[in-house]
Amino acid sequence: MNAPNPLMPESRPLSEATLEHLRRAINDRRQTPAAGDEALQAALRAVAGEARERALRPEELIVTLKQVMDEPRSARSSSSDERQLREWVVTTCIRAYFEGA
Repeated sequence: MNAPNPLMPESRPLSEATLEHLRRAINDRRQTPAAGDEALQAALRAVAGEARERALRPEELIVTLKQVMDEPRSARSSSSDERQLREWVVTTCIRAYFEGA
């Protein structure tokens, strides 16, 4: 067994409830883009708040967001739409992370 590395803090993943809220908001946005981004923005603010509380580094948060975005989904959108959504999700969440700091 390896000793803990003091330079690499332990992972503090987001709660499953927060991740599920984010998944639902992303899937809703994919299925109904015309509905707007308010629900997704609220989910991202919750994610950013929990990430700050758990002392996640921004890069850990980005990895988590990308993992959620890469999960299998029922709604299919074009690759450019999906790329734009992914960029928007990451940017919006990171802004919320630092604005709440």
